[in-house]
Amino acid sequence: ELSAPHTPLQAPEAWLRRQPKAWDPLLRVYSAMIGCADAAVGSTIGALRRYHMLPSSLVLFLSDNGGPVMPSVCNGGLRGGKGTAFDGGVRVPAFVHWPACLGDAPRAVHSSAHMVDLFATLGAAAGAALPARRQRELGARLRRLAPESEPLWPALSVGGSRTPQKRLLVLQVSASASAVLRGRWKLLL
Repeated sequence: ELSAPHTPLQAPEAWLRRQPKAWDPLLRVYSAMIGCADAAVGSTIGALRRYHMLPSSLVLFLSDNGGPVMPSVCNGGLRGGKGTAFDGGVRVPAFVHWPACLGDAPRAVHSSAHMVDLFATLGAAAGAALPARRQRELGARLRRLAPESEPLWPALSVGGSRTPQKRLLVLQVSASASAVLRGRWKLLL
């Protein structure tokens, strides 16, 4: 698990020196943290490739929220940021890389998902090699433990559903920022 960039905002001096000195100090630190995180991901992927493990490895890259408002970062033109229920705070890109199960061809999936969906998604992946009866038992147990969690494999699989899910997603961002999301509609509370 990689948690940078995140508070407290701090980065190794070597990464800070790579940032333009004219930038705001907070933005320099944040940018250095992103560079450091990018290098860590690159190192991990390089090691998996070097040991011929990348094709059979499940690699997830995602965030639990949009970028912070301070320092001001780009959220792709979306309104708001971390701590808000606006798209800039809750809509983030993610990728899944698992050639052994999902194939090599890159593709975009435009489905709504929630962090809770990782529970059912990873649980199903962990039980994929089990006999069918054990898979059904695992699925039932996962549904009992996290009834709102839905596996993302139907949307991620080749030829899978590429339309936004119609289920209701409740987003509790903070005590004062919440939203209800269904398909392309969102009610901010």
